[in-house]
Amino acid sequence: MSSQRAVRILAMTALAIVIGCSRKPMREDSSANSSTTLSPKHFKALALADEMEVLSIDPFAKVEQGDETYREYRLLGKAAVTDPVTRRSIVDRISESTGSNDEAKATWCFDPRHVVRTKVGGERFDFVICFECLSMHVHSDAGDEYDYYFLGRNAKPDLDEVLRKAGFPIAR
Repeated sequence: MSSQRAVRILAMTALAIVIGCSRKPMREDSSANSSTTLSPKHFKALALADEMEVLSIDPFAKVEQGDETYREYRLLGKAAVTDPVTRRSIVDRISESTGSNDEAKATWCFDPRHVVRTKVGGERFDFVICFECLSMHVHSDAGDEYDYYFLGRNAKPDLDEVLRKAGFPIAR
C-alpha cells in the first residue's frame, strides 16, 4: 500500500470519527430509527396541537450578540399557525412525506432551515427539518436527544408560505 493511500485512508477514518462523534444523540429507545412512518406520539403532537408555529432558522448565519437563536442557529423569525386549513395541510404534508424520501440522501449535512413547534397537553415538540438532506429531528421539550426520520419535500411549500405571509425570510 502506498504511503499516500494510507494517509488518505487514515484521514477519512479520522473525519468519519469526528463527524460521528459531533452529532447529538438519538434516543436509544427511538422506534423512528427504522420507522417509515411518523410515530403515533409525533403524529398526535402535530394533529392535536394546542399551539403551532413555524420557525425560520439560518444554519450558516453568524450569530451576533443580541441575536435570537434556536439551538445555536440564528432565528430569522417565527409565525403562529392559527388557520385550521393551514395547520391541517402542514400535518398532512409532514405525515405523508415521512419515510417517503425516495432520494435517500445520506449526506448527513443536517443544515435545517425550518422548525415546526407544537405544544400539546403542556409538552413541547420541535420538528426540525432539513430539506437539503431530507431528514427531520423531533425533539421533546428542551432535551438534546431526538427521534430521526427521513422526509420528502412535500411540506416545504406550505412552511415557506407561512413564513412569507408573516414577512420572514427563509435561509438559502
